[in-house]
Amino acid sequence: MLGVLLALALVADDRHVGAIADGRQMIRTAVAISETGEIGQARGRDFTIERPAGDAVSRFGMGTSLLQVPAAWLAPRIEASRGPGSSQALFLLVPWLAVGVAAFAAGSVARRLGGGHPEVVAAALLASVASPLGSYAQLEFSEPVQAAALAVALAAALAAVESPTPRRGLEMLAGFAAGFAVLVKSSLIVAAPAALLPLVARNDVRRTRGALAWKAIGAIPPLALWVVFELARFGRLFGGYPDDRFTHPWFDGLWRLLVGPNRGLLLFWPALVLFLWAGAKYRGAWLATPGARAWCGALWVLAAQVAVAAGYWGWHGMEGWGPRLVLAAIPLLAPFAALALGPARRAWLAAVVGVCLLVNLPPLLQHPTPVATYEMNLAWPDLAPEEVADYPFYARGIGPAGEPTVVPFARLELEPAANPWRLYLWVWRASQLEGAALSEWLTSPPWAGRLPALVPAERWPPEVARRVVPPARWGFLGRSLTGGGGPFATVDLDALLDQAVRANQLGRTARALELSSRVAELSTGGEAAAWRLESLRRANRGAEAERYLRSLSRERRADPRINVVLALFDRDAGEERRARALLGSVASAFPGAALQDALEAPLDRWPTTLDAMTRSERRDAAVAAPIHR
Repeated sequence: MLGVLLALALVADDRHVGAIADGRQMIRTAVAISETGEIGQARGRDFTIERPAGDAVSRFGMGTSLLQVPAAWLAPRIEASRGPGSSQALFLLVPWLAVGVAAFAAGSVARRLGGGHPEVVAAALLASVASPLGSYAQLEFSEPVQAAALAVALAAALAAVESPTPRRGLEMLAGFAAGFAVLVKSSLIVAAPAALLPLVARNDVRRTRGALAWKAIGAIPPLALWVVFELARFGRLFGGYPDDRFTHPWFDGLWRLLVGPNRGLLLFWPALVLFLWAGAKYRGAWLATPGARAWCGALWVLAAQVAVAAGYWGWHGMEGWGPRLVLAAIPLLAPFAALALGPARRAWLAAVVGVCLLVNLPPLLQHPTPVATYEMNLAWPDLAPEEVADYPFYARGIGPAGEPTVVPFARLELEPAANPWRLYLWVWRASQLEGAALSEWLTSPPWAGRLPALVPAERWPPEVARRVVPPARWGFLGRSLTGGGGPFATVDLDALLDQAVRANQLGRTARALELSSRVAELSTGGEAAAWRLESLRRANRGAEAERYLRSLSRERRADPRINVVLALFDRDAGEERRARALLGSVASAFPGAALQDALEAPLDRWPTTLDAMTRSERRDAAVAAPIHR
């Protein structure tokens, strides 16, 4: 485990934390808990679910957010002393440690099933760096926590049942881990019970009943939390994906998830063959021994995840490396793959581990986030009108002529020329370029010959191209403490600003003043300054706002939101001519926002706040302009 953690720490690049909606929402929930004791986020600033109270909540499971609360508490204290972006690495500690825990649990299962030191090491490697899961140690997603919870559940259940006497602590741990997996991701409710299958011994009914009872006691706390958070956020269970669709042809998703050229598990993890081979020795005695039940449980977890993901519109998982939606099963499969060949064929086992390691090197050398950012900033392909209902709101857009469009992943994941090994190498080569050469390179992705419309809508200026694909650098976990993170390296500041916006939306003036002051002191950006001015305006502190405005640098003052706030100040004072001039001077920066209607409307019909004036639909990882929704 320590070796796995060290290896992953040496290649982690913490610049990109918060650039993708999934992790960003979970971190913002953690910051909300730390700062306010609540779970709400601002409306209209992410792909969140709006609540009647006037704010919004994350769509994602709460387990990872709860684990991120310590990082959320510590982050502003570090940034106060070391500067903006210095806390980035804190939010990678949870996924990094979770991959290590999953590797340790896999090795523990291998040892308990009779494996020697080589098999234990192989199991740990196949569950981490020699699998797609290893790259998720540097992503703020929940997959590592899902994997760790399921692997711990299986390892604890196996250890408990193989003990000559009942081990109530292990039985409770197994139940807690399985329940926590559901708290991390609701759909795991169809997979997590399988990790407890070793506890079901048909030849000892009395002990089995006791084990299941203690398992249930362990599972109650996380499952109760899951119910509470589901009802508090959505008003019902399984409410996190109200607009998601299971519209992809199931059998097409099945083969693509297992052997497809873009996300096939077998290609990313050839050790799958060994796992299936290992099941041969349990033939005819599937539930007779703890080891056989553990193998069946691992297979069930994989099958359940594949069955759910195959028909999902986003079966590919979009961002990240490999078949993201089924990766949590890998640490449960790894120990059986490590044991399949036996002591006499350890050289073959080493070869398989080596192949799996090589196959999964690309995302350790080229961070996955710039790859996803590039894909998201391509021209969104057209979507047939009859297909619009197949995709959720956040995967659809509107083109420049009003035509429906769809997220590029929906087309690229079906194209072999966009396979990740080729794509990651191509992006890595782009990261070595500068200026016009970089801009030119990004106009011709590997699939341009087959999908000529799926390219940037226009050639990006060098500064935009550089934001899409940052320069390559050798990272390590904790490098953010040295500064120089890059354009996205402000996840904690962004989350604090989100809370300041939420406080404004809810009319909580005192909290808005306190949060906006903290953000404005740390941030060098104009958006934070605009929200500080807006908070002062709504608190009727005009003199203080004037002093603050005069203190701003020219760069911060140039943010168009500031003129919107100044226009609102003048509207409040009845200065119509100046208010309209200020609003008109920045109107082009907010296409599609309510501000456009305000240009011709009477002052008393203007939206009353900065948020209401400027809010518009966002697109994840949006960097390049023009952007159409």
